Amino acid sequence: YHFLNQVLCQRRIHAASLSQQNYKPGDRQLASTILVIKKAQKLVQTQAEREALHHRIKYEARHAYFTGNYQQALQLIEILNEESALDTEAKVLTWLAQKKVPLQFIRRWYHGWRYRRTAA
Repeated sequence: YHFLNQVLCQRRIHAASLSQQNYKPGDRQLASTILVIKKAQKLVQTQAEREALHHRIKYEARHAYFTGNYQQALQLIEILNEESALDTEAKVLTWLAQKKVPLQFIRRWYHGWRYRRTAA
């Protein structure tokens, strides 16, 4: 085994790729995620699976809201409501999404801080 301390491949960044559009307003992948969650909702069998699904729905609803996808956030929260899994966080998120309170800058700031490049 020999370790080379250098980059051997370059990262390709393409502005039109789906990953670059992920979680942006009008994101097509988010609509697909909602369909997958609805399918998973029908397939859940155990309580542990149900709790994991609720956790995932809350995660996706948060990200949908904080990226300005208010309608999708409300759709995800409606799925939680069907599951009788609304908690305080989901209720606050519902109110914020209904009022379309613009908090996208928080996500942009966080990701800028969290994933900032450091000089090597």
